[in-house]
Amino acid sequence: MKRFLAFGLLALASSALAKPLDFDYKDPKEMSAVSLTLDSFMEPMVGYARGISGKVQFDPEHPERAIGKLAVEVSSVQFSNDGYTQTAQGYALNGKKWPQLTLEIRKVESVKKIAAGRFEGVVLADFTCRGVTKPKRLKVSATYLPGRAEERTNGQHKGDLLVLRTQFGVSRREHGISEGIPDDLVGDTVQVGVAVVGIHYVEPPKLTVERRWEMEVGFRDDPLWVQVERGGKTLRVRAGDQVVDGTILSEQGGRVAFQLEPNASYGPAKGELIVAGDRTTGSLKTREGEIPLRGRAVTRFETVPKVELKGRGFASLDLPKMMGEAGTSGMAVARIRDHALVETGRFGVVRAGEVVPVDEGTLFQAGSMGQPVLHIAALKLVSLGQLDLQKTVNFYLKEEGIPAGEKGWGEQITVRDLMRNTAGFAHDKFAGIRPDAKAPSLRESLGKLEIAKEPGTAEGTSAVNEALLELVVAKAAGRPAAQVVTDLVFAPLGIKRSGYGAHPAGAASGHYSSGQPTFDGYHVYPAALESGLWTNAKEFGTFLVELGKLIAGRPNLLLEEKDRPLLAQVDSAKSILAVRKGEEGDYYLGGDPYGFYCQFYLDKTAGEGALVLQNRMMAWQLSGQVAKAVRGVR
Repeated sequence: MKRFLAFGLLALASSALAKPLDFDYKDPKEMSAVSLTLDSFMEPMVGYARGISGKVQFDPEHPERAIGKLAVEVSSVQFSNDGYTQTAQGYALNGKKWPQLTLEIRKVESVKKIAAGRFEGVVLADFTCRGVTKPKRLKVSATYLPGRAEERTNGQHKGDLLVLRTQFGVSRREHGISEGIPDDLVGDTVQVGVAVVGIHYVEPPKLTVERRWEMEVGFRDDPLWVQVERGGKTLRVRAGDQVVDGTILSEQGGRVAFQLEPNASYGPAKGELIVAGDRTTGSLKTREGEIPLRGRAVTRFETVPKVELKGRGFASLDLPKMMGEAGTSGMAVARIRDHALVETGRFGVVRAGEVVPVDEGTLFQAGSMGQPVLHIAALKLVSLGQLDLQKTVNFYLKEEGIPAGEKGWGEQITVRDLMRNTAGFAHDKFAGIRPDAKAPSLRESLGKLEIAKEPGTAEGTSAVNEALLELVVAKAAGRPAAQVVTDLVFAPLGIKRSGYGAHPAGAASGHYSSGQPTFDGYHVYPAALESGLWTNAKEFGTFLVELGKLIAGRPNLLLEEKDRPLLAQVDSAKSILAVRKGEEGDYYLGGDPYGFYCQFYLDKTAGEGALVLQNRMMAWQLSGQVAKAVRGVR
């Protein structure tokens, strides 16, 4: 009996002293994933992330004691659409400032064993995104597979597996994700699915890290990938289907010297890479001669804007820090006081990784922010007797006009309806076109022209209104609408560099919301006056001063006093001259063409305003912060 009791006590002591197993969730197979699903009314999207790491302590004899933390690298978030990927990593999740999403297990509330090695339970956890932590009560399943790591990793690692699965919802509003984007475009709830495999290693794995440069070899389009093992001395170069091993000779201050093993194609070779920001240059010396290398350092991308501060007001805003956190490489700002342009500022560079600064003449693509210019041109034509607001669109466009449709609504839409956003069209925006692609005509891009609501009965913004207005202005004037704008709007204000069309000299390059330069640099818009205006802070600021005077009922250079009654004809509850009406006398409008984001605010009563131009797409948050700060500077 004593012997039996002693054995039982030893068994209890052994159980009490047994340590939980540590499971590492950095998957060597890179198969673990976190899914992100947004079932939006207009735009359902599904993405995933594979950059998962973390540790979980788990005791199969006492699963209720499990604790741990999982992390997801924002830079690993992917969608099938490259633009969405860049937006998610940049504007939505701001990976530069908050590089990880984390889920920390605080307590196992309940757990039950449903089969050998299989458990289900409820876990209390903390989810952190964009620096905001929210508690979560999660239903979690866990599968413990002892000794199965070697089987899963094809003999590379010995140990146990722990598979964790759960799903939960995240509110965009609670975490500040993609602020300003309508819920019908991106729903408020993001469904997160977790399916990850952790390994309890019997033998610790060898730690490796990959540093990667994407290069062009000579003038060919073959990418050159350089992979470097941690610890420093070996590398592998991939050029097309060819793989060559090599050795790092030295690495210091962004300079990487290396040599490659002899190859039948080029013999022994030595090379050097010079990494500076996102740009990489260098050379590869072979028996056939020296091959120049150029490209970008994918995993070492960093935006460090050079800053030029003009004026005492802007110096207090700490724009370098704000731009660095947002990944914006270039910005131009204008400040309006007492219906006068009192200050402009230029910050950063025209393209990330380069040294050309944004200057007073640097042009940004303004997108729909340029629509008021078209509206002023239309009213100018009315003043000259060349355009009638009460005439139907089809009166000017004839056979190229709007189909009547089953209800005959197409024949009812007037020029005034276009300018008041009461034409009934639902389509909100046109996509841009790569500059090297064949662009359709403006009328071709409009397509079928479906009318969602009876004309004149409801107000709703639509890019179709602006595109049709552009066609009407051109027909009424007998020349391209862009030329009408130049002659009637820009020239009287002394605006010379602003205009439409292809990428003009001295223009900034577009960037994804992550801060990386876009592949194409910019896009061309068939509806040029709707989305394709190129302008700078000084020139568009000059236009805004006069626009603010016009809206406030003051003398201005846009419309003569005799033409002021025209404003009442195009005024509506939500907008005037395409400019949105805010609260307490505020007027605002933004534009987000491919690679850019621009925005302005005007105060009707005080005669104040702010203009922000950025060469980074979907930068609502930074634009709003800067504009608010500019307007508050005295």
